[in-house]
Amino acid sequence: MAKRFDTVFWDWNGTLLDDLRYSVSIINTLLEEHSLPLLNTESYQDVFKFPVQEYYRSIGLPADEPEFSVVGKVFIDRYNQNRERCEVFEDALLLVKALKEHGIKQYVISAYSEDSLISLMKQKNVHHYFDGIAGLDNIYAHSKLERGLRLIESENIVTEKAVMIGDTEHDVEVAHALGCSAVTISWGHQSSKRLLTVNKSEHKQTFSELKEYLLS
Repeated sequence: MAKRFDTVFWDWNGTLLDDLRYSVSIINTLLEEHSLPLLNTESYQDVFKFPVQEYYRSIGLPADEPEFSVVGKVFIDRYNQNRERCEVFEDALLLVKALKEHGIKQYVISAYSEDSLISLMKQKNVHHYFDGIAGLDNIYAHSKLERGLRLIESENIVTEKAVMIGDTEHDVEVAHALGCSAVTISWGHQSSKRLLTVNKSEHKQTFSELKEYLLS
């Protein structure tokens, strides 16, 4: 039976890595220091977005330079201090292994700094399951599009047979700009309520649903 896709582009934070609650706890330290209302998981999922600068603006944190660069670095520094607490979803790893067994190429495209991304994936011993790892060259999480384009060019990927899987509206935007299909998931940094309104994308509630879609 013909495969639906030859290539899968994975988002990392929130999609493969279970870091939603950890990220909420870190942003709340910044909100508290700025005497701003704290977020819970649900309210965070309702406001988080890319570029991160606009997300900061929406919750009252400094979003103009030079203050944004300062507060953005504080967040990343605090995140990286205890990032090893976050684990790869067990079902995500099982799915990644299954796709690899079916001969599907897999790449990670992330808004996380590439050096930090590679380091963490090696720490979690999952880097060897992927054919490439692509992150940004800075810590401020602007957009994954340019990095994705470079990856496609360097790997000669046929995007018509590729799909991007992620947890934000930005992942869908990037997928469409790259010319590939898009799937959003329910367990990451944006709510299903938001993601279900995004045009031209599939939405999956569980890893089982995602596996069935990718391998059917």
